[in-house]
Amino acid sequence: MNSDCPLSIVTKKYLRAYYKILDTMIKDMTSVTLMKSISDNFIMQIIPHHRAAIEMP
Repeated sequence: MNSDCPLSIVTKKYLRAYYKILDTMIKDMTSVTLMKSISDNFIMQIIPHHRAAIEMP
């Protein structure tokens, strides 16, 4: 996030929270150990995705 951008303090606070949740989600989704079952892989990867959706401000 560019610190010189003309965003409000509230917007900057929101974006910091958003990117923290997004970064955690991506890390958790991509660190899943893939298995032979496509369905199991999908389920294990979608859990962090749904957790992030719940945590979004």
